Amino acid sequence: MTIPSQATLSMLARARYWMPDASSPAYHWWVMVPLMLGLTAVGLNVTALNLALPKIMTNLWADLDLAQWVQTGAMIVSAVMTPSVGWLGSTLGNRRLYLLAIGVFVTGSLLCAMAWSMIALIGFRLIQALGMGLLMPLTRVILFQAFPPDKRGLAVGITALGFSFGPMMGPVVSGYLLEYASWRAIFYLNVPVGLLSLGLAYTILPHPTSRQWQPFDMMGCVSMAVFLISFLLAVTQGRKIGWDAPLILMLFVLALGAAVMFVGVELRKSPD
Repeated sequence: MTIPSQATLSMLARARYWMPDASSPAYHWWVMVPLMLGLTAVGLNVTALNLALPKIMTNLWADLDLAQWVQTGAMIVSAVMTPSVGWLGSTLGNRRLYLLAIGVFVTGSLLCAMAWSMIALIGFRLIQALGMGLLMPLTRVILFQAFPPDKRGLAVGITALGFSFGPMMGPVVSGYLLEYASWRAIFYLNVPVGLLSLGLAYTILPHPTSRQWQPFDMMGCVSMAVFLISFLLAVTQGRKIGWDAPLILMLFVLALGAAVMFVGVELRKSPD
């Protein structure tokens, strides 16, 4: 059996001293730190990529029709993942789900940075969007659990600053990286920020004391997914092929039908 050295014990003692205590009145403010880092990385990525898209198209020899799916595909996947946060949180626990989401986001970012073609970039961007779609609603859920009712509004407002800071700095950071580095650096930038958020979340976020399992709302999630996919496709493609094109009209009708089905399914559900 190996006995830890005095230096190791001293380092662990210092780490334990600085580790936030869940019983501390300021603990909920510590919870906000990894959440804001995650939102900042997501927000930065969205606007930075818009500016970098022309250079990506040139580097990967792709046209605009294909390149637009880098953003459109990610937007659809993120929107589809959002309704599943409640069920996934009750099944895995919000702490574990956040660690999984930020891990998927970092992995997708790293893969995007190494993409060798536009098709590969779109596929890796969809992986990244799986984490993005979970992070944004999950952040609010964790905040509501960590903060007392009288401070939840303030917590959401402060956290929103982190999400606003990312899109605000995105064009500045993107312009600098495109000028002095490469478009791939935009994705590489997510890796250290995401890993820092992952490490802090692993250290700070509370372990669930109890887990209330909820049944998966299959019809609700499917109808919501159909609505989001068809509506977003209609909105993004309507400007290209015309708002009166049969495909666009069919997508709008499908979106309307899915929305009506979703409302009907949710209204028929008996309250717990």
